[in-house]
Amino acid sequence: MLARYHRYLFFFSLALALNLLFFYWTKILVSLESVVKAHRQLLYLPPPIQLTHPTTLTWNLKNLTSPPPVQLISAIASLASPATPIDPNTHAITLKHRLHPVFIDARNSYWNPSIISLPSGASAQYLLLARVLTNGLHQQTISCYANWTEEFGSLNCIGKLEVLDIAPTAARLCGQANSSAWEVLANIPGLHDARVMWTDRGEVLMMGGTQSRYTCFSLSLLTLSAPGVFHPLHALLPNSPISYPVLTELRRPPPYAPMEKNWLLFFSPEYGTYAQYELSPGKRTFVKLIGNGYITQNLTSPLEAPCLGFPYPITLNPDSEREFSGIKKDGWHQATNSLRLVLCDRRDLECQGVEGMEVFIAVVQRKRHNRLGLVSRYERVVVVWEGKPPFRIVGVGKARILFEGEDRGFSQDTGATTVSTGAAKYGGENGIMTLTSLLAAVPTSTSTITRNSLPVPTDPLVKRRFRQHFTFMVSIAFDHTRRRKEEGGESHVGKEPEEMYMGYLDDYLIAGLGIGDEEMGVARLRVRELVSGVAVCPGFEN
Repeated sequence: MLARYHRYLFFFSLALALNLLFFYWTKILVSLESVVKAHRQLLYLPPPIQLTHPTTLTWNLKNLTSPPPVQLISAIASLASPATPIDPNTHAITLKHRLHPVFIDARNSYWNPSIISLPSGASAQYLLLARVLTNGLHQQTISCYANWTEEFGSLNCIGKLEVLDIAPTAARLCGQANSSAWEVLANIPGLHDARVMWTDRGEVLMMGGTQSRYTCFSLSLLTLSAPGVFHPLHALLPNSPISYPVLTELRRPPPYAPMEKNWLLFFSPEYGTYAQYELSPGKRTFVKLIGNGYITQNLTSPLEAPCLGFPYPITLNPDSEREFSGIKKDGWHQATNSLRLVLCDRRDLECQGVEGMEVFIAVVQRKRHNRLGLVSRYERVVVVWEGKPPFRIVGVGKARILFEGEDRGFSQDTGATTVSTGAAKYGGENGIMTLTSLLAAVPTSTSTITRNSLPVPTDPLVKRRFRQHFTFMVSIAFDHTRRRKEEGGESHVGKEPEEMYMGYLDDYLIAGLGIGDEEMGVARLRVRELVSGVAVCPGFEN
């Protein structure tokens, strides 16, 4: 009887102890709920993932309130005079450079060229990525090494053309009510509109559109120099950092749009890697990447005043704007990758010794629609922001940038976008010719241009044409290859991969442009020409 009593007492005590433990444990969890919730909201983490990457989530208050260095603002102000006068009718700066053709092969139509220059020691001058639409609406990205051909004034793929086969990703939210209009994207697998870029660490990244885990369509990253992706690049950069060995989707601060696109990254050796999602006259969002696609909160300074749109006009004169009185609202979006720029000439050692002369630059575009709601043109403008926290926008272009021959929507002429060859004997007038005349000038007895193994079509029916189309900028990169060639064997410009993301005002740029989602063009110019005509943002004037 006593033993049974002891057993009852034991189980009663155990139940009481467990009940008390559960009660106090619940109170502890409730007290921590707000902390855990805030932590997850701050880092946008799906539970139960834990972070091991340290990150600074807030700026120092002193950084937010301190004005940019006087020498930086003075350097930007010195760029106020555009390379060519601003046209008073179109409010455009037309640079004295024409678009040149990009040749891959004659079997497919490629567009959206993304180009980087390669460091010394590479077997080619450039790396080119482009998009091709295959049969069955399957997107593919091709990559090739490319060289500049002076004879034809063109960028030509050489060697083997490789297809970057990216495994399809799940489109989990395309069929939901709030994104049903985008459901078609779930049925178009493959990487969309890939962009290639150097980082400050000498890593080559590729960013492209994929079906998303968090919305219908978003953007992912892949290290292009990783083993098994693009073999020639891995052979060139065997010791390159590999931040994204597999395709990794990037997060963004909510809310998500059904289709996310046009993000850019910028890289600081002192402060890390950042992603910028929007940059419009009334909104800016950027965060710090902390690994595996995860991010911090929005780091845009709450004290940063809107700058895009000033001094660039929202409305031009009525005659120029008559085409754009349409029913669809125009919008801004980021166009190219970023570059890290020192606002000095490369040989100006005295200027380089001045602290705070580094900035980031990129090109943004305003999409214009006609009265039918169709895209009529893209208006590109340069944006400049600080090279250190809080990374405020400090300058924007005073006018849109055009290249010679880009008169779509700006005149009563044919408006055809043309490309340059530098030799009138190939069928163009005054040294200017379309892609059709260039291909027609190549002897049809051979399918190859001997100098660069460039396949050309022999059937006139498959010769592609540069028709009248809007153009848009896709990529910019420092053309250190061109500078090395000019300076000869003694040049150390772009010798190491870590140097490819940074440049100076007197360096060269190579820009990739899309032409109506059908063709490709490339422009070669000085950095100073691209950033000329930049105005200091309001509130930062000396």
